[in-house]
Amino acid sequence: MGAALGVALTFALISVPAVHVADLIDHSMERWTTIFVILCTLVATFGVDATLTGFLLLMIDRDTADSRSHTETDRAGRG
Repeated sequence: MGAALGVALTFALISVPAVHVADLIDHSMERWTTIFVILCTLVATFGVDATLTGFLLLMIDRDTADSRSHTETDRAGRG
């Protein structure tokens, strides 16, 4: 899930040439505020994406381990 959001953001950044981003920063009244907002948006997006991806992978791993332990218990009980 996090990878898909990261890819979508990357495609959005690729479709906008870097010159327009520089023009946006140059024409803003508060240049450092604009840079800070862009930087925080990117950092927060990728940080949340990585967190969600890690959580999802952890839940999948726990679910797989639980199903394996139940299968082994069932086999041992029948034997």
